[in-house]
Amino acid sequence: GDLFLWSPEELVRNLYVNQDIIDDILSQEPTSEELEIMVKNRVAAARYAWHPRFYNPDLEKWLHRIDIPTLIIWGDQDKIFPVEYASAFKNLIPHAQTQILKDCGHVPHMDQPEAFYHSLKSFLSETNS
Repeated sequence: GDLFLWSPEELVRNLYVNQDIIDDILSQEPTSEELEIMVKNRVAAARYAWHPRFYNPDLEKWLHRIDIPTLIIWGDQDKIFPVEYASAFKNLIPHAQTQILKDCGHVPHMDQPEAFYHSLKSFLSETNS
């Protein structure tokens, strides 16, 4: 789907897998401040997508320059960027590791906070030892 055509409800349903989070977000009326943030996020995403950062053919030329340990955490049910992107990034970034979280969408730290935390903690422990 096209995230720029999704209604706010569709966006929430496509960002998350965890039904409790979806229900919690959709049960609350957003404040004017939250609505303003949503609009700014959409404008920023549109700006990046149309210049074209969501797909940048030069990205392959740059990613190999990352020379520090890198952890790529991805949701197995991400509807914004499919999980195949994680493998592509891993192949382009030296010393990269991937952690694919099950039952997880585009926002892993919220959708699966425990799994996200454990993945990050393990990676940092390995990196710092």
